[in-house]
Amino acid sequence: MPELLKVNEIDKFYDNFHAVKNVSFTLEQGEIGCLLGPSGCGKTTLLRSIAGFEDIAAGSISIAERQVAGNKTVPPEKRSIGMVFQDYALFPHLTVKENIAFGIDSLLKKEQGNRIEELLQTVELLGEGDKYPHELSGGQQQRVALARALAPEPKLLLMDEPFSNLDVALRETLSTEIRKILKDRSITALMVTHNQNEAFAMADKVGILSSGTMQQWDTPHAVYHRPVNPVVASFVGEGMFIKGEVTSQSTVECALGTLSGELPQEYSPNSKVNLLIRPEDVVHHDDSPYGANIISKTFRGPTILYTLELDSGEQILSLVPSHHQHAIGQRIGIYQEVEDLVVFPADSCL
Repeated sequence: MPELLKVNEIDKFYDNFHAVKNVSFTLEQGEIGCLLGPSGCGKTTLLRSIAGFEDIAAGSISIAERQVAGNKTVPPEKRSIGMVFQDYALFPHLTVKENIAFGIDSLLKKEQGNRIEELLQTVELLGEGDKYPHELSGGQQQRVALARALAPEPKLLLMDEPFSNLDVALRETLSTEIRKILKDRSITALMVTHNQNEAFAMADKVGILSSGTMQQWDTPHAVYHRPVNPVVASFVGEGMFIKGEVTSQSTVECALGTLSGELPQEYSPNSKVNLLIRPEDVVHHDDSPYGANIISKTFRGPTILYTLELDSGEQILSLVPSHHQHAIGQRIGIYQEVEDLVVFPADSCL
């Protein structure tokens, strides 16, 4: 597939603050990407640079093989992008239909009407076109914002924290529905979020940003199961590091016993490593020869997240069905079900 978006070694400064540092990534036609990271990591600045709302200091940005930032700068309205904002940014004095029509007023009335009806059907708002934004729910307003962004048929759709104003259940439902809409129309999109569940539900590619630097750009599965450095491993999902020693090309010895799996070739026997243990890797079982003491717990409804202390003094997390109710200070039996060995050199920064 051809590259629809190419971001090449871009830098962005605010006075002396280096907000975006030599960032590169690409999106193919029809792919959905997500910039994920904590507040202040540079993800919104990066999105705004692609949109043309911010100037870059170095590098280049191309959309559909046309450079829009770099040696030449194309204004936002000529970049063929659609934008969905965090606060929807709907015009309160315009109806749903009028909001959607705002960016396509150059079309003939009949063509304009046909496109509005098509988009209302796409976002499941048929019959709501004559209502005003305040008469709609938050989820419906977000659908209108999406329809308005899609109306001019942009080459690239940009979304800035599109679900942050919605409740958790609606976020999950709407993110799945919007992904289907974009995929059905083969629309290339890039969104920004700090919510990992949204990123994994929506995206084909996820970029983990930290302090303005792209740490990893990969599939959600790879980012979770094959993080390239401790920064990504610590940010994505939950987990804790314990010490280990490589005993063969496929085994690591640690406080949980001998763990087996595929190791990168650079780790030879006797290498000291930091080993990532995720909560789902640690299973509660009373008959296990390995035990740990509960030092804290978080009730999550169907599950309880236990923080456990091993005999080595190291701490790990374990996600246990909530009918296994144990007290802080109690010792429980555990065993490991680690399927992906995620290791980094022992001297790596955690």
